[in-house]
Amino acid sequence: MSHFTDWKAIGIMLLIPLIWGIGFPLTHNAVSDVEPGVYIFGRYLIALLVITPFALKAGIRVSTKTLIASMAIGIMQMGSAFFQAKALQTISSAETAFCVCLSAAIIAVYEFCYYRRIPAGDAIAVVLSLLGVTLMSGLHLNGLGIGYMYGLMAAFCISAAIIITGFLSRLLDVSRFTLVFWQLLAGTLIMSYWPVAHGVSGMFKMHVIVAVLFAGVFVSAVCLFIQVTWQRRITDTQTALIFNMDLVFASLFGLINGESISVWQASGCLMMMLAISATPVMQMLSKNKMSVQ
Repeated sequence: MSHFTDWKAIGIMLLIPLIWGIGFPLTHNAVSDVEPGVYIFGRYLIALLVITPFALKAGIRVSTKTLIASMAIGIMQMGSAFFQAKALQTISSAETAFCVCLSAAIIAVYEFCYYRRIPAGDAIAVVLSLLGVTLMSGLHLNGLGIGYMYGLMAAFCISAAIIITGFLSRLLDVSRFTLVFWQLLAGTLIMSYWPVAHGVSGMFKMHVIVAVLFAGVFVSAVCLFIQVTWQRRITDTQTALIFNMDLVFASLFGLINGESISVWQASGCLMMMLAISATPVMQMLSKNKMSVQ
């Protein structure tokens, strides 16, 4: 894997938190008028409708092992989306993204326990990212209420989804559209409970429709396809660090939504930008050192 490929993968994967950042304020506004579970069902249904034609063309038959893993990812992705939406009902976009950012630390701990080591670049990057997250939180949390608990549950779901996707994305003989199809189908089937139980009241307000369409097409369908296509070129920890950039984008787009950004948050943005470049830079320095020797 070349350094050029690392940077290319990082650049393309950064589209995911950028899209998520746009989606945070939209979702924050939408779930004030509609049950989060109903909103997530609509989002997944739209995404499934978008990806199905491509999956049918590529072929949807997979091995039992791949099917189970894909649907497990779908359940974790669904859980992440649901818990984020629940968190956004009670805390701000930036606070929700702060909780989600802890997924990088969770994955780093997992990799250390599983492999008994973690690349130096990844370790430095996680520390920088956590410092950035701390700065962006304003060095304090406004009470660890239920909103933060939902945010932490979303972080665990994201961590599990990244780890399983890291495995599946390296199966070169499986269509990316097929992997995304089974993920979305699992999430849609599970979330179908909410519109049946709670109805679809509020779903047809214009700002909710816009949020559902944007989240369905871009946050779910497009982002999942990018992830399963490009994650195999970088480590799981790097993936989580890149996803953490949604805090940066959420804060920036939160300004448009009437939320404020402090000097601490601006400093945290810079710290998190440094975090995603730490591993590639360490790799380049290591390669240059070996060349000199």
